[in-house]
Amino acid sequence: MLPSVLRATALVAALALATPALAYEPSLLPLAQAYTPDQYPVSAQSYHTGQLAAYAPAGGPQLEHTEPSQLPANPLPAEKPNDYQQAMESSWGDDCLACGCSAGACPYWFGGVYGLVMTHDRSSNQHLSCDALTDNVLLSTNDAGSDWQGGAEIRFGRTFCNNQLGLEAVYWGLYDEGQLATLRDDDPRVTNQLISALSFSNLNIGPIQVENYWEGAALHALRRRFEAHNVEINLLTMPCSGCGCADCGFSSSWSLGVRFFRIDDDLDYSADDSNHVFGDGLVDEAHYTIDADNFLIGPQLGYRADYQWNQCLSFFADTKAGIYGNHMRHRQRVVDGLGQVAVINNGPDTFTPYDFVETKNGVSFLGEVRLGMGYQIHPNWRLTAGYRAVVISGVALAPEQVSADFSDLEQSRSIKSNRGSVIHGGFAGIEFRF
Repeated sequence: MLPSVLRATALVAALALATPALAYEPSLLPLAQAYTPDQYPVSAQSYHTGQLAAYAPAGGPQLEHTEPSQLPANPLPAEKPNDYQQAMESSWGDDCLACGCSAGACPYWFGGVYGLVMTHDRSSNQHLSCDALTDNVLLSTNDAGSDWQGGAEIRFGRTFCNNQLGLEAVYWGLYDEGQLATLRDDDPRVTNQLISALSFSNLNIGPIQVENYWEGAALHALRRRFEAHNVEINLLTMPCSGCGCADCGFSSSWSLGVRFFRIDDDLDYSADDSNHVFGDGLVDEAHYTIDADNFLIGPQLGYRADYQWNQCLSFFADTKAGIYGNHMRHRQRVVDGLGQVAVINNGPDTFTPYDFVETKNGVSFLGEVRLGMGYQIHPNWRLTAGYRAVVISGVALAPEQVSADFSDLEQSRSIKSNRGSVIHGGFAGIEFRF
């Protein structure tokens, strides 16, 4: 047995030595990339009999497993639409959000800047200058003053309480450099000479009776200046308009706040006894000035209605009203071109300078109405234009303070505040949110 094994082993060795060695050649194919486990994550999946049955071969043995896996099912991720699909499926002008932002995402800060063009009604017209022969009135307090005035407005605020409430600060003002009306002695309406309709004979500047400055003067002039300034702080319930508007249609809001309002009404009635130019002969000039200021402050309640016509165009109407305390300040004086003050020349106030300041406290009513429209040009920007009217009662205006008798100082000092004023006009601007 052993000799047979030895013979077989020797035969295999001989064949190996006789066969030529195979040369090793490297493969020209690229090496397979090594993958790490995180490139092929494996997560456990639940299964049930129905799922397994779907993969069983037809006619083959059926799987017998009927118990569900104890592992939770792994939900499939929702397919995210691409930008093109979103653009094709989005609305093009059929809803209020097309020009705004999504509901509930409205920015927290808001405001606006506006230009104003407004006017005010004229108070009672006081006669100032007449023709000495005919007594025709040639100059009165309504002959000077701006028909329309320019101004500016700014609003700024912030929403809070999930955009349901807002706090707003408002300023607007009308500015006036003064308007001048003149009457010269060579005016064709003057048949004799110029005189004043006021009782200046009761005053003297030095030895000269003040009436002499106006009687037979070469020039009478009237300068008027009217300004109004408004400051408000309001707590708002925020309306649905433009940005954040979920549906087209009507919405409303309320406001509660405090307002400060100032009216400054000035009058300067002058005469030049020598020529038609003021400032070159001061001793020949005289001036009667009245400054009437009103400072109103008090609470107010407001209501606003908005109507969203389409995705960008909206209309609004708002009103505010309140009862205000009014601190009135009134100054009068008569001086010559050098600043020398006139004195009363008769009666119980003889030798009293006609230069005084008087104050008075009263109650005024103020109501404001605004009507306008807005156009959304950007999710955070809107153009706005409209009309505003402000009605004020119980204010002191300069023409009402013109003295009927300069010798009666008590009557002259008394502040007349039984009239009102209406300020109205247009506004236009741009509103923003961020």
